[in-house]
Amino acid sequence: MSMELQRQHDRMSTFEMLEHLKSLFDSESQTLEYELLTDIFKCRLQEGDNVSEHVLKMIGLIERVATTGIKFEDRVSVAIILYSLPSSFTNFIVNYNLNKTKATMPELHNMLKSYEASTSKGKTVLMVSSNAKSRSKNKNKQKKKGKVGPTPTALKPKGGGHMKPKVAKDVCLYCKEKGHWKRDCELYKANLAKAPGASSSEA
Repeated sequence: MSMELQRQHDRMSTFEMLEHLKSLFDSESQTLEYELLTDIFKCRLQEGDNVSEHVLKMIGLIERVATTGIKFEDRVSVAIILYSLPSSFTNFIVNYNLNKTKATMPELHNMLKSYEASTSKGKTVLMVSSNAKSRSKNKNKQKKKGKVGPTPTALKPKGGGHMKPKVAKDVCLYCKEKGHWKRDCELYKANLAKAPGASSSEA
């Protein structure tokens, strides 16, 4: 017993001293209960933090408050821990409740560790896939920018032949005189008449 406590109990009977000590330590116990419960219900896992460390901390607080006389059932302890999780664990919480899963705190700890590992792996695969697509798009853009169009060349006639010079429509292709076409050319008609059997096709 400390000197201060001895001084307080110098003039007390044994019964009075016991009652006074009980009241003092009951008050301290109540304060400890309040502090532990406050820590439990204020404890929240932040996005990106390690869920294993958080759950172990929560289990430690719940077990400490049990030593003061406040003992939670497993389902209540689990509910308190689930309530402390961020929105990234919403799917886990929904599935846990829909499947009416019953777990102890250590079992919940292992389940949450596995869930965190699986979701982290999925995010990594998604990021790798996204980065690969981004790199592919950048390469395609660079290829398009690097392409140079064909230099314009002189148009070549189909079939590889030489282009025929254009002739005015009013110039006879037979006598080369202006003012009429080959089919109306008197010289052409006269020569055509002299040579029966010759082709009578006109240009």
